[in-house]
This record gives sequence, structure tokens and C-alpha cells, in this order.
Amino acid sequence: MIPAMVLLLKIDQHTAHGTSLAIMIVIATAAAAAYALNGAVNWPIAATLIPGTLAGAFIGARLASRVPARQLTLLFSVFVLITGATMVHEGMAGADVAAPAGVAAHAGIVWGLAVGLLSGCLGGLLGVGGGIVMVPALALGPGFAQQICQGTSLVAIIATAISGALTHNAAGNMDRRAAIGLAAGGLPGSLAGASVANSMPGAHLTATFGVFLVIMSALIAYPALRAQQGTGR
Repeated sequence: MIPAMVLLLKIDQHTAHGTSLAIMIVIATAAAAAYALNGAVNWPIAATLIPGTLAGAFIGARLASRVPARQLTLLFSVFVLITGATMVHEGMAGADVAAPAGVAAHAGIVWGLAVGLLSGCLGGLLGVGGGIVMVPALALGPGFAQQICQGTSLVAIIATAISGALTHNAAGNMDRRAAIGLAAGGLPGSLAGASVANSMPGAHLTATFGVFLVIMSALIAYPALRAQQGTGR
């Protein structure tokens, strides 16, 4: 959404960030509700993800001016590529194993706090969506079913989107007219996407999400590589 708003709607970068967060409140809420109605949300894990993402976003924003973003972006893109390839392999191998309700309870809570902190930090530092980290971490860590990973991630994203949107709105970085229009278009899309995801076999959804991550790794790396070539380094 952010590149589309900047390039097509001619909205400045800061306003695009704030506006996208406002849109995500609507889109994530609708999609999370669809997952929840299908029983595909782990509420205890979602509750551990939220404080981690909020704290991590604050840390990431503070580190943004101190860490060389280009090198970090390239390293993160490699991480996303490896994670995506792993998920494609797991999905194509037919892996669709959900952790039993009580097996990963304590480990899952600790894992959720750590994953929330990492995803929030990377989001604040690099401006990437938390779902890119949370979904594969929950799938490859505690081993929750893919639908549960996505539904749980969406619940956590609602909280961080609200926090971020309020902060940007207070700073004047919000185009309310664009937010309303884009949210209206994104709402049916999010419901349709959640419906398709809930109807897919878990292994197929895992492989599909893996392909998405592989594509995202290239999109994350491209601006950093282009900037590197521009500086001749």
C-alpha cells in the first residue's frame, strides 16, 4: 500500500505510513474476525504477541537512526528468502501438523513474546509488516497450523496498527480521505482472502505463504541493492 500511495496517489512517505496503518486496522480486523469464526485464532499466543510487538516497535524506531539500514535490510531479505523456501518445502512435502492445544502452551507463550518483540523491532526499524515474521515463526516454531498462525498474527497486527495510527495521526501524518477509500476497497478483499485461506488445506496454504515470502525477499532487497549500486559500493 505504501509504494502505491506514494507513486500513484502522490502522498508523501510519512503520511503514507500513517495512512496505511489506519487502513490495516479495518482490513486486519475484518480478516481476523473471519479467521476467529473459523476457530483459527490462538488467543493466548495473540495476547503474548501484542506487548512484544508494541515494545519492539518502540525499540526499532529508536535504533533506526543508529543501525546501517541498508545492510540490515539485505540480511533480513536473506532471512525471509530462507524462511520462505523452508515453508515451500514443508508445504510441498505435505506437512500440516498443528501443535496439540496443551503441548506448546508454556513454550508458545515464551515464543510469542520473543516473536512479538522481534517482529515489532524489525517493523519499527525497517518498516516491514509484522506478519512476515510472526506467521513463519509460529508455523516453524511451536508448529501451529498455518491458518492459526495467520489468524493469530492478524489479531496482534490490529493492536500495533491502532497504536501506530494514533501516533501518526497526532503528528499529522494521516490522509483520512485516502484511508477511507482504500479501506473500503480492502475490506471485501480481506474477507475474500480469509475465506479462501480457511478453505485451503494447511499444507497448500503453507507453500503459498512460502512463495509469498520468497517474492517479498526480492522486493525488500531491491531498493537496498539499487541504492548500493547508486553509491558505487
